[in-house]
Amino acid sequence: MPNDNLKEVLIHSASQLKIIPSNSNIILKALNMLKEENISINQIANLIKNDIGISSKILGIANSAFFRIGMPVNTVEKAVINLGVRELKSILFCLYYLNIFADFLHFKKPASIIC
Repeated sequence: MPNDNLKEVLIHSASQLKIIPSNSNIILKALNMLKEENISINQIANLIKNDIGISSKILGIANSAFFRIGMPVNTVEKAVINLGVRELKSILFCLYYLNIFADFLHFKKPASIIC
């Protein structure tokens, strides 16, 4: 069973990558798709591929020392398969809430300068 603390460190590291922000609408669509029983990995991967920010973070995490199995993962489909549904959901939730938090900080900064 993976070490939960190490997983948190990896997800935190991925969130610190300097890349294009993730689209919250695509994240929510992917999370809703993952609730469906008859959804294919290709359908989820195709949705994720529509956002370069999400794709790069998923690929980065799948290629981390914690998740990588053998050869490098170079497609979103392989990344989704290697991570599995449970881990993918966790990563997508983290990305979604990071977007909300980033938006909050973005709008909060002018008020903090005034005070």
